[in-house]
Order: sequence, then structure tokens, then C-alpha cells
Amino acid sequence: MEKITINEVLEAVAGKLVSGDSKGVVSGVSTDSRTIEKGDLFVALKGERFDGHEHVYEAERKGASAVLAGRRIKAGSPLILVKGSTLDALQKLAGYYRMKYKPVVIGVTGSNGKTTTKDMLASILSLKGKVTATKGNFNNLIGLPLTLFDIDSETRYCVLEMGMNHLGEIRTLTVLASPGIGVITNVGNAHMEHLGSISNVLKAKMELVDNLSGEGVAVINTDNPYLKDTLKFIKRKTITYGIKEKADVMASGVEFNPGDNSCSFTLNMNGGSQGITLSSFAENNIYNALAACSVAGYLGCEAGAISKALNAFSFPGMRFELSDRDGIKVINDSYNANPSSVEIALEEVRKAFGEHRKVAVLGDMLELGDKSKVFHVQAGRAVFKEKFKVLITIGSQSRYTAEAAIEAGMDKNNVFICPAIADALKELEHILRKNDVVLIKGSRKMGLDEVAKKIG
Repeated sequence: MEKITINEVLEAVAGKLVSGDSKGVVSGVSTDSRTIEKGDLFVALKGERFDGHEHVYEAERKGASAVLAGRRIKAGSPLILVKGSTLDALQKLAGYYRMKYKPVVIGVTGSNGKTTTKDMLASILSLKGKVTATKGNFNNLIGLPLTLFDIDSETRYCVLEMGMNHLGEIRTLTVLASPGIGVITNVGNAHMEHLGSISNVLKAKMELVDNLSGEGVAVINTDNPYLKDTLKFIKRKTITYGIKEKADVMASGVEFNPGDNSCSFTLNMNGGSQGITLSSFAENNIYNALAACSVAGYLGCEAGAISKALNAFSFPGMRFELSDRDGIKVINDSYNANPSSVEIALEEVRKAFGEHRKVAVLGDMLELGDKSKVFHVQAGRAVFKEKFKVLITIGSQSRYTAEAAIEAGMDKNNVFICPAIADALKELEHILRKNDVVLIKGSRKMGLDEVAKKIG
């Protein structure tokens, strides 16, 4: 972040300086007193289980140059008081700061693949200039504003991942960040606890397209049936991509090489073609690459440079991460899970390792609300459909997956219902044998990466 004055902060958040001097500056913004750095503005957020106002002393002790609060508190540094929530003030300040600079801002959302797409696009664009991109899981109403503060006068591109749990959140993020390009990777069954239906998931994702700045450009996966049906309603420039349906940007000649964890395809874009090889055997990563290529091509990146970046791209951990231990292939896809991504993962493994004995280790899919049982049952049927020989479930909801797999026709002697990871590991000790392929997948809070660490 480049320095801004306390007077600028006051103006951006419509705040009142109740103590200290307004002539100072801040060189960063933080909401976490544990990691605050000297010169940062400390924003005291208040949530259901925490209150940043209780940690002002620690923030100042570590060098905070000012404090933004929602109530009067004792502070030794300049104290900025706001009438509304401090989260709203954080977002207003981030929006003000973002508009001080003019990078090309790209928003990326979708039920699956948005992190990988964001990382791929950032990797490509970094060949043309400085890129600011979302780090980790900073893709929400708190994280995205903090990402915007990483922009500086040298930033040429800003690639923002946009997540959500409720309708209206992506609209807020889009208005805040003002992207000129919006990517929707796909629409599937995710966040059903709060959204309730696939139509609401689609509506939530389309908030990005509907609120793009200026004329805006929407980048859409035309192979996704929900998105394909929306194309005729989008009243702005669109760039489509896909493998099966005709699109502006397409992959042809796709070849999968699970043995060396790679796939290759020919990128067809802007009237030309270019070969690309990815260090992943998963088809969904070709879609992620096509999304990144669509944006990069629109921004003037040459096909050769795009290929160079993607050929060297390292995929994020815990996302279809393949390892081999004593002849047992372990696919760690434990970063997160929703009904769509689980079915895709099962299908990908079946297509890649059809002749191998396949073992699924599936944890609970969270945030599904009253549809949780239905979706876990569907997952169980998919396990049988995709010809997995063994199923191990972890968690209270995943028992429905196990029961459904047995009902669908899976041998009950090969299905194990485990309440915890430790129980699953004990079963795996006796089950696994050379040449097995193990898929590990569940919601992030289930912590199934621990299984991968122990057996991978």
C-alpha cells in the first residue's frame, strides 16, 4: 500500500477524529492485531465471536499509526470514529483507495475453479506487468477490501477472486472493486444453506456481470448449462469459452496423461492456435485455463506467452494434488467440496484411472442447509456410478453418502462409516494396496488434508 493521510481516511469513511492529530499518515490497513505492522491503520471489526475494539492496545503497542473504531475507546494514537459498522467503513476506504489508481481489474467467481483460474490469470499477466491478486482465502467482504490495499502506482493488473454465501455479497464486492472484466467459471450446487436453489446461485454469480464498471466484458463458460442459458440475457460484450459447445475460445485435441499427472490441448483463440500442457490430468483445469486465456487474449497477451505461463504453472495445494507412495496414487482434493465438485472429482478419477481399484475418502459437504441429506445421497450414488470399489466416509452427514452407495449396489463390506479422521486412517491401514487410487475430498473445515498427509 502507498501512504495515505489520516485526512484522506476521514474523508473516505465520513469519520470523525475524536483524538490525536489528523496530519499523520498510514502505510497499511489491518484488521488483525496479531499481525499488524508499524504504520498500519487498525480497523476494529466486530463479529459474533470477536471484537477488535478489545485489541486496540495490542495494535498500538505493535506500531499502529491510527485506529478506526465504531465506539469511543481509549487510544493513544489518532482515533477515527464512524457511525455505521467498521466493516462498512473498511469497504468504503478500500473503494476510495482503489480509485486512486487505474489498474485493469478482473473479478473471478464461480461455484468451482475460481482460485485456480485467478492464479493462472495472474501468472499470465505477470509477464506483461505488475499484478496484484487475491491471496489465500481473502475473497470475501473483509478479505477483498484488504487485497485492494495491495495496489500501488506500479500495479498494472488486479485479479480478484470473489466468494459469497448470500445474495448481494458479490454485488457489494463488485461495486467496491469496480472491475471492468468479470469471469464466471461455472454454476453448481454450492452455498445451498443460504441460497436455497441453483437459480439463486446463478443469480448471485451474475451479480458480477450485472455490476461491472463502464461497458464491461463478461467471460462465460458456455459448456455450463446454467450459464449458457443466460447468454441471451447479458446486455454487454461477452467472451465465451469451452470444450464441447462452440465458443470464442476453445480447447481441441485434448489428451489426458494421468501417469505423469498432465494433460495437453490446443488453444484456439483469436483465429490462431497454440499447444498447451498443464501439470494436471483433470479436465476441470482445462476449463480454468480457458477462462484465464480468454481474459489474457482480450488484454492483448500473445498465445506463445500464454502457453509459456501455463506450461510452467504450479497448481495450488489440496486441489487435485497427485502424489505416489509405494505405488499408491493419492489425489488430495481436500481444499473444499460441494455437490458439483464432488461429482466432477469422482468422474475425473474414473476417466483417468479406469483400470485401477479406486478408493473414495469423502468428508461432509457443509453449508447445504436442509438439502444436505439429498446432496450427500447423490454423492453416494455417484461413487457407485463412477465404479469406485471402496468408500470411506467421515462425518455425520457423509453417512448418508455411504448408505446411498450401498443402496445403489456397492458391496457393503467395502463401505466404512467413520465418525472422525483417526477412524478413517485405521481403516485405510488395512484396505490400501499397491496400484490403488485414493481420492480425498471434503469441505475445508473437515480437515481431510490430514488424511492425505498420512497416506500420501
